[in-house]
Amino acid sequence: MIKGVTLALPALRPDGSDFVQSHDPSAGGTSTSGATSGKVSASPATPRAIVDETREFEHLIADISRNFVRATVDDIDSEINRSLQRVCLLLGLDRSTLAQIDPSNGAAAITHGWACDPARVFPTSIDPNRFLPWHKQKMLAREMIIYSDLDELPQEAAIDRETLRPIGPKSAIVLPVTVGGVTFGALAFDAMYEHRPWPPELVQQLQFVADIFGHALDRKWSVADSLRLQNELAHVSRVATLGELTASLAHELNQPLGTILSNTEAVQLLLQSARPDMMEIGAALDEIAESDKRATEIIRRFRALFKRGELNKSRCSPAALFEVVQRVIKSEAAIRGVTLSFDCPSPLPPILADSIALQQVLLNLILNGFDSICAVQNGKRELSVNASMGQPGFTQFTVRDSGTGISPEVMPRLFDPFFTTKPNGMGMGLAVARSIIEAHGGRLWAVDNPEGGAIFEFTVPSAAGPGEHGAANEAGHTSYQIVQPRKIAVIDDDYLQRSSLLRLLASAGHEVRGFGSATEFLVSPELDGFSCVVSDVRMPGVDGLELQETLRAKYPYVPILLITGDAGVPDSVKAMKSGAADFLEKPVKSEVLLEAIDQAIVRGDRSRSAARELNELKLRFQRLTPRERQVFALVSAGLLNKQVAAELGAAEKTIKQHRGRVMHKMRAESAAELVVMADRLGVRPADDFSNAKGRLKPG
Repeated sequence: MIKGVTLALPALRPDGSDFVQSHDPSAGGTSTSGATSGKVSASPATPRAIVDETREFEHLIADISRNFVRATVDDIDSEINRSLQRVCLLLGLDRSTLAQIDPSNGAAAITHGWACDPARVFPTSIDPNRFLPWHKQKMLAREMIIYSDLDELPQEAAIDRETLRPIGPKSAIVLPVTVGGVTFGALAFDAMYEHRPWPPELVQQLQFVADIFGHALDRKWSVADSLRLQNELAHVSRVATLGELTASLAHELNQPLGTILSNTEAVQLLLQSARPDMMEIGAALDEIAESDKRATEIIRRFRALFKRGELNKSRCSPAALFEVVQRVIKSEAAIRGVTLSFDCPSPLPPILADSIALQQVLLNLILNGFDSICAVQNGKRELSVNASMGQPGFTQFTVRDSGTGISPEVMPRLFDPFFTTKPNGMGMGLAVARSIIEAHGGRLWAVDNPEGGAIFEFTVPSAAGPGEHGAANEAGHTSYQIVQPRKIAVIDDDYLQRSSLLRLLASAGHEVRGFGSATEFLVSPELDGFSCVVSDVRMPGVDGLELQETLRAKYPYVPILLITGDAGVPDSVKAMKSGAADFLEKPVKSEVLLEAIDQAIVRGDRSRSAARELNELKLRFQRLTPRERQVFALVSAGLLNKQVAAELGAAEKTIKQHRGRVMHKMRAESAAELVVMADRLGVRPADDFSNAKGRLKPG
């Protein structure tokens, strides 16, 4: 913006005739360039007509804004073209053109357009950098170009004028498309067949449209950059995995290469004999050809696994996925002396996934399991991989090893980037694996195996499941679509901020409630019914951080998302440590906020589900008799029936009966399940018993 310069914009007198109105860009907005006054031959519009057009245009802009909030990244281009058409039809304009400008080098290219006469669409063959240099210069300087007659353009725009004359408009306005002070493009609206004025109100509204397009393009390019970086990171992880499989690759290749060498030497010896056995030579040559094909297939398989590329989702079979991974990893298992098994019950529905990416995830988890198993001096050396039906619409994969397990200190940081327990590890394998699974619309988690070792599990949408179009597309392209409409509470003492957030969330399909303070919210009878809370941090009385502490104590499964205009590192650290779903700084982009709310809702649903499961466990535990609780605690502590009998001073047969009733009432199928239940309930042997003998203290 150029401050202190007064520029002229054409406007209308009350009688409809044109006059020149001064416009000072220092008052806000974007500067204007070019001759902006002159004779206008268009029919004068009445003031009422102008007011009506302005109101209609305001409604249209609001509708366009809502459409872009809801649009996926893949829909942005078509939505821009549709919006150009709607604006032109409403305002009686004949053509509109959008040129994108690369902020890094200033290169411009025409990418979108619409014209009432398809033959008059602005030709994309015209290079703006060469044929419209003055226009591009003004756009990079964030200055508008407004003219009611092409001849009003200044002398320095001579090249531009000559370019536009044979194809160009009678009148036009060209607006910079900017985000955060950086020019991303230029938006032009043209009157092709008659001269027309450009009132200041209309100019401002058209700039709103340009700003909407700017944010949409920024979102599109940000997603592209994010995907590119994610793919680069995944490729680095695949290369690192290849390094770990070098011995396995060499082992697999040595077999066909050894066969080729042996048969080649045999043929040479046969040919040296007086009467060569042609049948034997033919058989040897057949084996050479077959071994060559086998070596080629091994190399092709490894090259496919470690090539660069974006996620390419398609229907694939879990069994086929296991078959490929087993062929790649079986030699490594043999080298390390690990018993490897794959189990894929039939029939399982096909999944919607990038098979190469999932192979990478499985290989990473399997190799981690091998490392863990090899760190154990004595004990079983087993690793199993199986697939099963997960929650509706998803297939669940489980990798279970008999290694060292996962310590409580490591578990919270297990999936953090650059965190590793290996001396030479990169700390990226599990982080990349989780990003791949989340890009498919699934999730990856780990638990310690009660029987020794670790269990890693992840889910992937089935091809016909709910994740095929919604979650998978969102994650795969980082585009926004709400999980499902929910009830959201918005707490902010600033009325305008609260009102804008309520309007945004309502336009996205959520049910919303607004509160002017945390105190007002905390006395609401709907408190337990909200799926997410969005709150300001700095508020009179109870602030956002104090509200978070209160919610965590009373309703830990209701996620809270904090927004502030003066974020500080201590506050953000405190909020995240206390369990805030996110901590965002104002102004926050609508798509960032909506996506953060969706993620918070998903986490909240998981917390609610876990809380319900825990309550159900507590109810089952309460149904146990005092003696059954003692047996439950001792069995979950790892004692055998004979040891439990000795501890409680009872017959072993009686303990077996109690144990059977405990298993039935707790709905446990194994002692391992009892161990997990006891851990979740916090049951310890010394907690429950007053009659226990020996090593147990009286309760």
